[in-house]
Amino acid sequence: MADLLLGQPIVDSPLVQHQLGITAPAALRAIEQLLEAGVLTKVSGRQRYRRYSAPEVLAALDAFAVRSGRRGGI
Repeated sequence: MADLLLGQPIVDSPLVQHQLGITAPAALRAIEQLLEAGVLTKVSGRQRYRRYSAPEVLAALDAFAVRSGRRGGI
């Protein structure tokens, strides 16, 4: 899941299932564990179509973009 989040910091259950080759219940368990650990944050959706982000990965990508001159300072 860590490798997935580094390449795709915003995920949903179907994406996790597809990318990791796991069942829906296994994907939801993985997401729940990362939510409880503070690695993921819910960003959209209600009961269905929930999406989650990895804020620390997004922050690192933004910082890299600023350092590389691809994005202005915030």
